[in-house]
Amino acid sequence: MRYFAIWLFTMVRVIGMAQDTQLTQTDRSIPIKDKKEMIDLKPPEKSEYRLDQDFYFNKKIYFTAKTREVQLSSYFYMNTKNGMTAYDIDVAKQIGKDYTNMDFAIKLDDGNIFMYQRYPKTNERIASIVREGLGFLPQYLEDANDVEFFKLNMEYTGDKAVAGDKSQFASKIYQGVNMEGGHMFALVSDNAGFNMNPDNKLLILSFFGLGYIWLDGITKLITGWESGNYVARLERIEDTNFFFDGKPYKSFQQKADAEINKMEASVKSAFDKEKEQLDRQEQSINNRRSARSSHPEDTRRQAIDREIVAIRQQLLEKKKQLSGSVASSASEVSKNEGNIDISNKKLHELMGGNDMLEIWMLESKVEMLEGEKTLLNPSASEKDKRRANQKVNCAERRLHLINGIYKEYLAIDNKFPDDEYQRFIQKMNMMNLQLIPALQTVCK
Repeated sequence: MRYFAIWLFTMVRVIGMAQDTQLTQTDRSIPIKDKKEMIDLKPPEKSEYRLDQDFYFNKKIYFTAKTREVQLSSYFYMNTKNGMTAYDIDVAKQIGKDYTNMDFAIKLDDGNIFMYQRYPKTNERIASIVREGLGFLPQYLEDANDVEFFKLNMEYTGDKAVAGDKSQFASKIYQGVNMEGGHMFALVSDNAGFNMNPDNKLLILSFFGLGYIWLDGITKLITGWESGNYVARLERIEDTNFFFDGKPYKSFQQKADAEINKMEASVKSAFDKEKEQLDRQEQSINNRRSARSSHPEDTRRQAIDREIVAIRQQLLEKKKQLSGSVASSASEVSKNEGNIDISNKKLHELMGGNDMLEIWMLESKVEMLEGEKTLLNPSASEKDKRRANQKVNCAERRLHLINGIYKEYLAIDNKFPDDEYQRFIQKMNMMNLQLIPALQTVCK
């Protein structure tokens, strides 16, 4: 039981590699991102850009930003022709030590983020495609790529302000309207310094809420942003001729495929050895049939041996099927370069299923039968019999618990037939509260 559980969660870890490449995760995200989400957001289309290419940026924008937790004084890059923005390790270092393995992050205009990371222990460089990077803006704004969003949700207050390290950006103050979840202000300057392609109609916002916008027939510059507890101000803009080379970085798919192949080879070897062992045990049991004992205890013990082998053969087939599903899911995540939406979907499908529960039920039956066999052994010591009796009782209690949880799992399947996320959440809650504590004690 323990070996297969370790293998399963290792393979699931391969699927979860997609989440590890992100800098905002559920358990250790920076508590500065407005988590309010819009409804009916469309998933991003696959980017026309590749991870292993050069990326050009013609603007370097210096800014300051602060929240309750951190204060930044850094810069980011921008390509004003295609709407890409990027930041490097300077920002990550100021956020905290959990993010210093990040070398470069590029936000594309299709909503995807190319993440380039370096792992000091292995000296690996890994590139992946994620949906979220360091986040300061509300989710509904990060997914709004059309300038119409600004027109519909922001209005001029009539007030003015200045921004910039030399007060060089005279700006008008806009405020959010019809926005749920708190206030929003933007400082907008006519002093953009270049003309955007009006056919693009792109709201060019960086990770930090600062950038360019085509508004009222001209290119304008967002010089300040306030949302919730987040405040950002543009300091200055420099023309640059900066290239980032993505070629030295191994793609997520390359790393994941290597892990998958390694795990598949290891598991196949273990399964082959287990099958050979079961075949030998089955043959030995069949050979003993010709020399049956007249003692009922011996007959029952031989029957238990046959039942244990049959259950373990059933277990082996279930493990093979589950391993195929996990490997297939990991490969799907790999093909999509660690896309977090696909990663989450596959995790929800796998962990929201009933396969592992069925395996644990069979494992508990084997433990119960092994204890019963020892109790039938006339040469067993009283100490061995006490232990065997404890093992039987422990396995029976566990089997009763798992059977009850299995029934509730089936009820969850019926309640949420088309919602793998809800099945995942409901079942994980039950597993964490009821099943995991019970499995931590080995029946012996």
